[in-house]
Amino acid sequence: MEGDLDPEYGLQILGGKVANGMIHVVEAGNALLWNTMTNFRFAFNNNKWGSGGAELLTSELKKLCGLSLKDERPLTG
Repeated sequence: MEGDLDPEYGLQILGGKVANGMIHVVEAGNALLWNTMTNFRFAFNNNKWGSGGAELLTSELKKLCGLSLKDERPLTG
């Protein structure tokens, strides 16, 4: 997967999800941060690893950027 090109956008794929650490570089009131926090209560699943972290952050970033959510890959674990 790493190093492959995204078929839809032609961009290099570096990983499947956005790292949670991204939250530390956005300003307070940022739309990504706000949307992620607002939707945490709907997305979090105690039985699904990453559901309230990288998976949620990635889907909120895709929504904000107008990217397709259809390519979401399920997390294992």
